Amino acid sequence: MHGNRRVTREVQAPSRKKSCPDETPEQQQRHREIAQRYGRKKLNKRGGRRLSVLAFRIADLEKFYRAVYGEIMPDNDHRALDHLVVLLHHVAALGDPHAVRACAARWAP
Repeated sequence: MHGNRRVTREVQAPSRKKSCPDETPEQQQRHREIAQRYGRKKLNKRGGRRLSVLAFRIADLEKFYRAVYGEIMPDNDHRALDHLVVLLHHVAALGDPHAVRACAARWAP
């Protein structure tokens, strides 16, 4: 009987108090500036800081594709289509649908 019981424990999330109730508007503004300076607002849609890694990866892919295909990808090569899908997948991870359209228009006009 004793071995069948499951012990559950609550895991408390860390308290994220954004401001004190007795702060002046100047102090609130200062806290917003500090948060912005340290990049708390510069997160992608999943909440991670992968934007710089994605930017480097996209730049590397574009450099590779430029070396293989030139300035645009050929329309009769299935391998080029696969490479375009990989590139668009990485651009889509940035979270901007306009960037996906712009990348597709640039590489496959």
